[in-house]
Amino acid sequence: MPERFLGLTLGDRYTLTRLLGVGAYAWVYEARDNELEIPVAVKVLRPEHTGNEVTEARFRREATTAARLRHANIVTIRDIGRSGGVTWVVMDLIPGSLSRRLQVLPTLPEGDVVRLGLDVAAALATAHAAGVIHRDIKPDNILIGAAGEGIVCDFGLARALESGADLSATNQVVGTPHYFSPEQARGEPLDGRSDLYALGITLYRAATGELPFAGSDWYAVARRHVEEPAPDPRLLVPGLSAGFAEIILRLLAKKPDARFRSAEELYDRLSQLPSAPATGARLALGGGGTTAVHPVFGAAPRWWQSRLMLAAAAAAVIAAVLWLGRGQPTPGTVWARVSGTTAPPPAPLGSLLEPLPSDSGAGREVPLDTPVVGDPKPSPAPAIRTGALLLAAPPGTEAVLDGRRLGGLPWQDLKARPGRFIVEAWLVDGAGIVDCPYSRRTDTLQLRPGARLAHHLDLGRCTWLAVDITPPDAQLSFTDSLGATTAYGAVKRSEPIRLRAGVWRVRAQAPRCAAFDAVDTLQAGADTMKIAMIC
Repeated sequence: MPERFLGLTLGDRYTLTRLLGVGAYAWVYEARDNELEIPVAVKVLRPEHTGNEVTEARFRREATTAARLRHANIVTIRDIGRSGGVTWVVMDLIPGSLSRRLQVLPTLPEGDVVRLGLDVAAALATAHAAGVIHRDIKPDNILIGAAGEGIVCDFGLARALESGADLSATNQVVGTPHYFSPEQARGEPLDGRSDLYALGITLYRAATGELPFAGSDWYAVARRHVEEPAPDPRLLVPGLSAGFAEIILRLLAKKPDARFRSAEELYDRLSQLPSAPATGARLALGGGGTTAVHPVFGAAPRWWQSRLMLAAAAAAVIAAVLWLGRGQPTPGTVWARVSGTTAPPPAPLGSLLEPLPSDSGAGREVPLDTPVVGDPKPSPAPAIRTGALLLAAPPGTEAVLDGRRLGGLPWQDLKARPGRFIVEAWLVDGAGIVDCPYSRRTDTLQLRPGARLAHHLDLGRCTWLAVDITPPDAQLSFTDSLGATTAYGAVKRSEPIRLRAGVWRVRAQAPRCAAFDAVDTLQAGADTMKIAMIC
């Protein structure tokens, strides 16, 4: 069990304090560097693999490969060692990952996805210039820094591109099947364009909430990578810009020659999108050790571009002020979409408005498998343009629309008359409704003529959380995805806390103790939490 190492000090320096993750080959812990007095992350090779020369060599290769790739968007390796029969690697502690963010926010806004694409492209440009391909780019291996930046980790499958290196031989199929490039699925030799394909899958997943090639059978998924074209991401999220969708589809080209030639070229294309960060970002070009600054417009700015860049910068400042004023989380926030607030969740789970074409047969409908439930609306008068109303909710939800009970969710009416709708919804399966404000809600919707309105009924369950914290006078707080913080101060062990079940960011502070900051999942019904602070 991974808990066996908690409290252990490795190399007389790193004290393991908390389990962060479990993998097939290693366990990852938060630890305290007793010399520098800072928190770090320590990856420990699992005991069943200790002594296996091949596995230990791969484990050490991850550390040495990443250690020589110096870039702000590549995790920093601090130390590697072996003591007491334990092999370990020490790296910077990064607060979250793209995988964890996508568990609680199924899709991200285009601007956030573009920024992550820029960060990962910059990291890959450095790695490829050093003769290294990652071979396993996926959300699990993209960490999210405190400022929202993407940081690439886990070079355990990386291969040097040196001539004659048998580590890049054919017929070696390694990586994660859902993020395979076609040449990777065939076991062919790889170059940096294979990483770009995996990045395209990752961007597709982050922008749409779906994988372009899904499935549970390894062989079937690999064949889809090789044979099937990727569906247009705008079929899932119509609001994506055409330029960004074009970049994703080019990354997912079957033939490497049809993709971008390099990570630098991808970076330049992403930086030119209107949704890219207005101030640009730094791209380390590797090899010569130089760093180039790429603004939003790649070419020398004309007079109108200069004015547009100034306007974009001013708009970004105003947007940031308004964002902070609303109490929204910073881009680096990684925690749940679960809270008691009545604000709608992020798109596409919230309300999406998109004009419908005059010829409904030529437009793209939001895909739902459930047929229209209930009596159809009467035919509208010729002067009134109908709209489309779609409702989705968690399993076990019952709903009433304007006094009419819906037979099941998701529910749709593709010829709805415009106007105001009142929706009452509640969860019915299982316990947790009594005294739980998250299990029932009433929403008022406004459908405009010719618009598509997709609304997610954000229901949840309660947890009654018993907290055992040391020291007992620590100040405890919980933060949801919208940045709303519930502070409890010192919590008595006999008084459970009522919160919405799901994932929360938990913080604890106490005098002369290291601050506790973690993301935890709270189960519906009753749950417990034990926090032992380092004092």
